[in-house]
Amino acid sequence: MISSASRKDLVAATLVLLSVTGELALRELYYRFWAELPRLLLVCVAWLSILVTVRWLARPARSPSFEVISRIGLFVSFAFWLDIFGDAVAGLLAPGGNGREMVHAIGFACFVSGAWWALRVSPMRWAAIRRAVCAVAILFVASQPIVAAINAPTIAWPGGAQTTRARDMVVFLLLDELNASSAGPIAEALAKAGRGVRVKSLVPVGDATAKVVPAMFAGGRFPDAKPCSIATVCSGGRVLDFSKVIASRPDVDVVGFYEPYCRMRGLRSCVQAFPSSPALEADRWWCAALRRSAWLSDKAGAAADNRCAALGGETWSTLATRIEQGIDAAPVWREGGFLFAHVPLPHPPGEGGGESLSTHYANNVVRAVRLIDRVVAEATREPDRRFTIVVFSDHPLRSSVWCNTTQYRHNGCPLPQLLVDDKVPLIVAGDVPPAFDEIQQNNEVFRLSSR
Repeated sequence: MISSASRKDLVAATLVLLSVTGELALRELYYRFWAELPRLLLVCVAWLSILVTVRWLARPARSPSFEVISRIGLFVSFAFWLDIFGDAVAGLLAPGGNGREMVHAIGFACFVSGAWWALRVSPMRWAAIRRAVCAVAILFVASQPIVAAINAPTIAWPGGAQTTRARDMVVFLLLDELNASSAGPIAEALAKAGRGVRVKSLVPVGDATAKVVPAMFAGGRFPDAKPCSIATVCSGGRVLDFSKVIASRPDVDVVGFYEPYCRMRGLRSCVQAFPSSPALEADRWWCAALRRSAWLSDKAGAAADNRCAALGGETWSTLATRIEQGIDAAPVWREGGFLFAHVPLPHPPGEGGGESLSTHYANNVVRAVRLIDRVVAEATREPDRRFTIVVFSDHPLRSSVWCNTTQYRHNGCPLPQLLVDDKVPLIVAGDVPPAFDEIQQNNEVFRLSSR
């Protein structure tokens, strides 16, 4: 029979793992990218393992060794919690990444020494530790949406937008992961509009979409961006709640993925696309395991990597197709107005399992050019229509990320120097707003929404 203290340990471990599950579920509901499913499964496995181990050892229920085992179960659950929340805690202690590795190292040392000490304390002191661990784990998760709701400002977007003539249009296209050095074909496609093109390079305000897009809408920087509710992203004291972003004009259309754009209020239309769910697809679970384990990938061999690369490219291409269809169907082409679209191109992967990263990237640039061609054709369909088309990006191609994946680490890496860049492009066709010359960073691009 399990002792009363061990039952409380099991309850505490369950509560801590539930807080981890809640955090992972929140991230999944925010991004809708299915990236947290493997960790959610791992948390379930951890909880079952703790439960089975404690019950199997329950025969000597009141022996000191059994009490130690049940305490270890709580610390295992808290280790999962620290793994999930470690970056957030380090971000609070070392904003912007300064000294982040030191904070992690100190935190790990404190956890190990604290666990060693706690396993030897008296039952009364252990009960206090157990309550403290549960309180920290639960309150940290539960307080996030409350703090975010209090701190999130109401934002009128696009800021400074002015009323235009009927059927005039302003189009903003965020081409994800487009290098400044790779933007030449995009500029050439925009030049077909015959209204002139302005091009410059910008400094990105972050190295990932999650850090840059919130900065575009809210200003400032989001170096430690993480979801803190299903529509809110936080970074230290900076908060963006998409449900508090209100369209500043009645003719705003949005098409996008990854960020919860359709939570914005007052939009004329909105299309949010997501990758198809892998939950019931065994091949995608297997490929997820290969992505997370170089050892397993090496054992499976190059053929398995190529099959997974083909599957990943197909999934990503389908997502891009849904975004393209949303853009083509937007009311802006018939009625005029403002369109913002976040496009998963030329973001890797590409179609074809055996191709290199540079080949996939080049192919995705070509696909982005075809999209630009259609946008230009629609914008110029009526000769007297005024328009502004703005093409920009969140961050350059991340060779350090992609070349470490199982898909590309044996195929075409390191990248040619031509594809290594630290800038993103800003390309404007049609009526060029005066702010163009002043913009230096890509979190300022929406200044161009006012002509």
